[in-house]
Amino acid sequence: MDTQLGARFREAAVASFRLSPQDYHRYHSPVSGTVRLFRSMPGDYYQVDPVALHSGVDILTRNARDYVVIETEEFGDVLFVAIGATDVGTVCIHAQFQKPGAKIQKGEELGLFQFGGSSIIVAFEKGRIQFDRDLLDHSRQMIQVAVEVGMSIGVAARSKN
Repeated sequence: MDTQLGARFREAAVASFRLSPQDYHRYHSPVSGTVRLFRSMPGDYYQVDPVALHSGVDILTRNARDYVVIETEEFGDVLFVAIGATDVGTVCIHAQFQKPGAKIQKGEELGLFQFGGSSIIVAFEKGRIQFDRDLLDHSRQMIQVAVEVGMSIGVAARSKN
């Protein structure tokens, strides 16, 4: 619903994380930097499981979601989107990170989901990240990989495209 931001991340490298009810529902910043933009988007609460992803409903744009753009030194701008799903009462990025200019550290708690299944999308500007080989290999095979807080998903690319 933000065509300018959408255009900036059209060819982005995207990491998608799907949580289930038994998962920990606080989310942490994947990068350190400065918040440049916050937006809360109302929406519905559809499932975000693999079956729902292949349904006719575009859950990534129809579900309630909050997002922030974090300006970083090593990755450029990083788009972090917290997406609500069935059984999630709210998607909530903490108030201090809803203000442009707020500083955040990698691993710092960014917000929380109230309860239930949910999903997180992290988009990196084109050419700014090199995902870990195992994630790329599994992604090509359409195999889900369990990722926990603190695990590596990739490194900053050496040059900007």
